[in-house]
Amino acid sequence: MLKMKRINPLSGVLLGLSSLALILSMVALLSGANETIVMYSPQKTVTAFSEELAHAKSLSSTQKQQLIRRFSTQLDVAIKTYAKENHAVILSASQVLAGGHNVTNIINTTLAHNMQSSEANHE
Repeated sequence: MLKMKRINPLSGVLLGLSSLALILSMVALLSGANETIVMYSPQKTVTAFSEELAHAKSLSSTQKQQLIRRFSTQLDVAIKTYAKENHAVILSASQVLAGGHNVTNIINTTLAHNMQSSEANHE
């Protein structure tokens, strides 16, 4: 009788995501698109924001919720703006196995600027 070895579910998920990243990269390259493929680490950004929010003891619950919504909106704007202005396809850094230019710091700088600008508009 043939025994089948069980694959760890996490390994299957990682393999699936890695395959998806590879397929998206190949589609962009084969389509003749002039887009550059770059990577971004959303986990790094969200972790830093969460730590800052945890230290903001003077903010009310409502203010924290507003800040979270503004952060989410401005993060989306920063990512889409970078992609459009740089003709880039942005992949999550956790899905890239090798190579690629990491633009996390560039997007985070834009995000910080957007957050400051939107804060000034809300005052």
